Amino acid sequence: LFDLFFLLGSNILLNLFVAVLLESFFNFQVQNNFVLSEYHLESFQTVWRELDPMGKGTLHMNILRELLEKLHSEHNPLGSCVLANEFKFRSVRVELMQAKEEGHELEFEQLLQVLGLHVVGSHGLPYPEMLVRQEKLTYYAQLAAVSKMTSLFRSLKDRRIQCAVPFPLSFHPHTP
Repeated sequence: LFDLFFLLGSNILLNLFVAVLLESFFNFQVQNNFVLSEYHLESFQTVWRELDPMGKGTLHMNILRELLEKLHSEHNPLGSCVLANEFKFRSVRVELMQAKEEGHELEFEQLLQVLGLHVVGSHGLPYPEMLVRQEKLTYYAQLAAVSKMTSLFRSLKDRRIQCAVPFPLSFHPHTP
């Protein structure tokens, strides 16, 4: 009876011990391969402090590109991900503007959360929140596309106005 207990117990405990070791190893691997590190968060704080010397905790929306470019120059994915292309930048800007009801002030935590979600992706969220996030991203992308099309249309319209040479007021065509 004791031998049976010993064999079963040692096999179960040995397997359990190996499972705990493997789980710890894979958790360590995931942490080392994670896209964002403490260095990136500290870099974000440093750049934020440079742009917000008064320590208000808010920045104007017009400074967003400057903040992202400084992060990108420090090889921080919080800036590089959003500056990957103009469409991505517009989508993030629209998302931030939609979150604010009035004014164009960005809050530290809100911006960090939005940039972090763009770097990591919505797959890290619980499933229902992930679905809501993906719907919102689709909406923001549509708004960014409309914004870009409107901008292109305005620039085309401005070019036509600048290129059109108006007839002088005293111009009278001669009829032969």
